[in-house]
Amino acid sequence: MVLLVLTSCNQESAPKDNVSQDALMESEFAQSGAKASRFVMTSSGSLKPSTAVILDGITFNIVQDQQGDTIYRGTRDSVFETPEGYSIGDSIGMVQNSYRELMYKEPGFGYFIPLPSGWILGFCQGATCTSFEPKTKDPIRWIFKRE
Repeated sequence: MVLLVLTSCNQESAPKDNVSQDALMESEFAQSGAKASRFVMTSSGSLKPSTAVILDGITFNIVQDQQGDTIYRGTRDSVFETPEGYSIGDSIGMVQNSYRELMYKEPGFGYFIPLPSGWILGFCQGATCTSFEPKTKDPIRWIFKRE
């Protein structure tokens, strides 16, 4: 069984009960019968087949392991908002200082800021995505979780 923990920025239509939201998204993904459609980089030097799914109007790329467990979920959809309030396109300068202090680099993959919710903000800087550190106005390029 696949468990997806996702949050939408559309708070009016999203159920307030996280268990209900998780069950709904898990059910939608399982019923979709979607097949892997493209490869996504899940860590430095690691490409995995993924499935693009739309949940609550937001496009996510989902990667599963051999047992069918979700090991990566990511989005570049600007509609998605983390529980902390960050979306694709927000600048690193908008990110709370205590979170920015946790930023780390994965060579050739990007700079990342982990959030308390488990979501990770991704920044791609230059040709290698790690050519230089993000500056105040540089935008979040993708948001993901991985196991």
